[in-house]
Amino acid sequence: MTHAIAETVNETKIELAAEILRSGGRVQMRALGASMLPSLCPGDLLTIEAVRAEALSPGEIVLVYRNGRFFIHRLVRCGSSPGTGDWFTRGDALTVSDPAVPSNDILGRVCGVRRGERLLLPRRKPSWPMRVFAWMLGRSDALRNLTLRWHAVRQEFHAPKSKFSFQVDFAAIYGLAIPSKK
Repeated sequence: MTHAIAETVNETKIELAAEILRSGGRVQMRALGASMLPSLCPGDLLTIEAVRAEALSPGEIVLVYRNGRFFIHRLVRCGSSPGTGDWFTRGDALTVSDPAVPSNDILGRVCGVRRGERLLLPRRKPSWPMRVFAWMLGRSDALRNLTLRWHAVRQEFHAPKSKFSFQVDFAAIYGLAIPSKK
Protein backbone atom coordinates (compact mmCIF):
# COMPACT_ATOMS: atom_id res chain seq x y z
CA MET A 1 0.00 0.00 0.00
CA THR A 2 1.45 3.37 -0.92
CA HIS A 3 1.97 6.04 1.71
CA ALA A 4 -0.81 8.24 0.27
CA ILE A 5 -3.36 5.40 0.37
CA ALA A 6 -2.32 4.41 3.90
CA GLU A 7 -2.69 8.03 5.02
CA THR A 8 -6.17 8.24 3.48
CA VAL A 9 -7.23 4.99 5.18
CA ASN A 10 -5.94 6.28 8.53
CA GLU A 11 -7.77 9.62 8.11
CA THR A 12 -10.98 7.74 7.28
CA LYS A 13 -10.66 5.59 10.41
CA ILE A 14 -10.11 8.66 12.58
CA GLU A 15 -13.10 10.47 11.09
CA LEU A 16 -15.31 7.38 11.53
CA ALA A 17 -14.26 6.93 15.18
CA ALA A 18 -14.84 10.65 15.84
CA GLU A 19 -18.32 10.44 14.32
CA ILE A 20 -19.19 7.36 16.41
CA LEU A 21 -18.17 9.19 19.58
CA ARG A 22 -19.98 12.40 18.60
CA SER A 23 -23.16 10.36 18.19
CA GLY A 24 -22.85 8.89 21.69
CA GLY A 25 -21.13 5.59 20.86
CA ARG A 26 -18.09 3.72 22.10
CA VAL A 27 -14.89 2.77 20.27
CA GLN A 28 -11.77 0.73 20.94
CA MET A 29 -8.30 1.65 19.78
CA ARG A 30 -4.69 0.79 20.48
CA ALA A 31 -2.52 3.17 22.48
CA LEU A 32 0.51 4.45 20.62
CA GLY A 33 3.42 6.48 21.91
CA ALA A 34 4.89 6.94 25.36
CA SER A 35 3.30 10.18 26.57
CA MET A 36 0.95 8.42 29.00
CA LEU A 37 3.51 6.05 30.56
CA PRO A 38 3.19 4.43 33.05
CA SER A 39 -0.64 4.69 33.12
CA LEU A 40 -1.02 3.58 29.49
CA CYS A 41 1.53 1.57 27.53
CA PRO A 42 1.97 1.26 23.75
CA GLY A 43 -0.23 -1.58 22.55
CA ASP A 44 -2.86 -1.28 25.29
CA LEU A 45 -6.38 -1.68 23.91
CA LEU A 46 -8.42 1.30 25.11
CA THR A 47 -12.19 1.45 25.36
CA ILE A 48 -13.40 5.02 24.91
CA GLU A 49 -16.94 6.12 25.64
CA ALA A 50 -18.60 9.32 24.50
CA VAL A 51 -19.06 11.87 27.25
CA ARG A 52 -20.50 15.37 27.63
CA ALA A 53 -18.01 18.03 28.73
CA GLU A 54 -20.08 18.82 31.83
CA ALA A 55 -19.58 15.23 33.04
CA LEU A 56 -15.77 15.44 32.95
CA SER A 57 -13.52 16.21 35.86
CA PRO A 58 -9.77 16.75 36.17
CA GLY A 59 -7.78 13.54 36.33
CA GLU A 60 -9.79 11.59 33.76
CA ILE A 61 -8.02 10.24 30.68
CA VAL A 62 -9.71 11.71 27.61
CA LEU A 63 -9.53 11.45 23.83
CA VAL A 64 -8.93 14.81 22.15
CA TYR A 65 -9.38 15.42 18.42
CA ARG A 66 -6.93 18.09 17.26
CA ASN A 67 -5.57 18.89 13.79
CA GLY A 68 -6.96 15.67 12.30
CA ARG A 69 -5.30 13.48 14.95
CA PHE A 70 -6.27 11.81 18.20
CA PHE A 71 -4.46 12.45 21.47
CA ILE A 72 -5.16 10.47 24.61
CA HIS A 73 -4.04 12.49 27.63
CA ARG A 74 -5.15 13.26 31.16
CA LEU A 75 -7.50 16.20 31.69
CA VAL A 76 -5.67 18.61 33.99
CA ARG A 77 -8.04 21.59 33.97
CA CYS A 78 -11.66 21.92 32.88
CA GLY A 79 -13.02 24.99 31.17
CA SER A 80 -15.29 27.44 32.91
CA SER A 81 -18.08 26.68 30.44
CA PRO A 82 -18.63 24.20 27.59
CA GLY A 83 -17.40 25.39 24.20
CA THR A 84 -14.66 27.60 25.60
CA GLY A 85 -11.05 27.02 24.65
CA ASP A 86 -9.69 26.66 28.14
CA TRP A 87 -9.67 22.88 28.57
CA PHE A 88 -6.15 21.56 29.19
CA THR A 89 -4.70 18.06 28.91
CA ARG A 90 -1.23 16.61 29.45
CA GLY A 91 0.40 13.25 29.03
CA ASP A 92 1.46 11.72 32.34
CA ALA A 93 5.09 11.48 31.17
CA LEU A 94 5.19 14.98 29.68
CA THR A 95 6.49 18.09 31.40
CA VAL A 96 4.12 20.66 29.85
CA SER A 97 0.41 20.80 29.15
CA ASP A 98 -1.02 20.60 25.64
CA PRO A 99 -2.43 23.74 24.00
CA ALA A 100 -5.91 24.64 25.23
CA VAL A 101 -8.81 23.07 23.36
CA PRO A 102 -12.54 23.79 23.26
CA SER A 103 -14.73 21.23 25.02
CA ASN A 104 -16.19 19.97 21.73
CA ASP A 105 -12.70 18.69 20.75
CA ILE A 106 -12.83 16.30 23.72
CA LEU A 107 -14.65 13.31 22.25
CA GLY A 108 -14.66 10.81 25.07
CA ARG A 109 -13.04 9.32 28.13
CA VAL A 110 -11.08 6.10 28.55
CA CYS A 111 -13.30 3.73 30.53
CA GLY A 112 -11.27 0.54 30.16
CA VAL A 113 -7.75 -0.63 29.36
CA ARG A 114 -6.87 -4.14 28.20
CA ARG A 115 -3.19 -4.95 28.68
CA GLY A 116 -2.58 -8.47 27.50
CA GLU A 117 -5.08 -10.65 29.35
CA ARG A 118 -5.75 -8.10 32.11
CA LEU A 119 -8.59 -5.58 32.13
CA LEU A 120 -7.68 -2.38 33.98
CA LEU A 121 -9.82 0.55 35.01
CA PRO A 122 -8.09 3.92 34.59
CA ARG A 123 -7.51 5.86 37.79
CA ARG A 124 -8.40 9.52 38.08
CA LYS A 125 -5.38 10.07 40.24
CA PRO A 126 -2.45 7.69 39.85
CA SER A 127 -0.76 6.51 43.03
CA TRP A 128 2.15 8.63 44.25
CA PRO A 129 4.77 6.05 43.11
CA MET A 130 3.21 6.13 39.62
CA ARG A 131 3.22 9.95 39.63
CA VAL A 132 6.90 10.01 40.67
CA PHE A 133 7.76 7.45 37.98
CA ALA A 134 5.85 9.47 35.35
CA TRP A 135 7.71 12.61 36.45
CA MET A 136 11.04 10.78 36.02
CA LEU A 137 9.98 9.42 32.60
CA GLY A 138 9.21 12.97 31.46
CA ARG A 139 12.74 14.08 32.32
CA SER A 140 14.86 11.10 31.24
CA ASP A 141 15.00 9.78 27.69
CA ALA A 142 17.14 6.87 28.89
CA LEU A 143 14.57 5.82 31.50
CA ARG A 144 11.72 6.17 28.99
CA ASN A 145 13.59 4.02 26.44
CA LEU A 146 14.41 1.41 29.09
CA THR A 147 10.75 1.35 30.17
CA LEU A 148 9.57 0.89 26.57
CA ARG A 149 12.04 -1.96 26.03
CA TRP A 150 10.97 -3.61 29.29
CA HIS A 151 7.32 -3.32 28.22
CA ALA A 152 8.08 -4.84 24.78
CA VAL A 153 9.90 -7.80 26.35
CA ARG A 154 7.09 -8.27 28.86
CA GLN A 155 4.49 -8.23 26.06
CA GLU A 156 6.45 -10.82 24.09
CA PHE A 157 6.87 -13.04 27.15
CA HIS A 158 3.16 -12.92 28.02
CA ALA A 159 1.89 -13.19 24.42
CA PRO A 160 -0.08 -16.39 23.88
CA LYS A 161 1.75 -18.82 21.64
CA SER A 162 0.06 -21.12 19.19
CA LYS A 163 0.51 -24.87 19.49
CA PHE A 164 2.76 -24.91 16.43
CA SER A 165 5.09 -22.19 17.68
CA PHE A 166 5.41 -24.04 21.00
CA GLN A 167 6.50 -27.16 19.14
CA VAL A 168 9.05 -25.18 17.16
CA ASP A 169 10.41 -23.56 20.35
CA PHE A 170 10.53 -26.95 22.09
CA ALA A 171 12.34 -28.47 19.14
CA ALA A 172 14.86 -25.64 19.01
CA ILE A 173 15.63 -25.98 22.72
CA TYR A 174 16.14 -29.74 22.63
CA GLY A 175 17.61 -29.99 19.12
CA LEU A 176 14.76 -32.14 17.87
CA ALA A 177 13.49 -32.30 14.33
CA ILE A 178 9.76 -31.96 13.77
CA PRO A 179 8.50 -33.85 10.73
CA SER A 180 6.78 -31.63 8.20
CA LYS A 181 3.10 -32.20 7.50
CA LYS A 182 2.25 -33.05 3.93
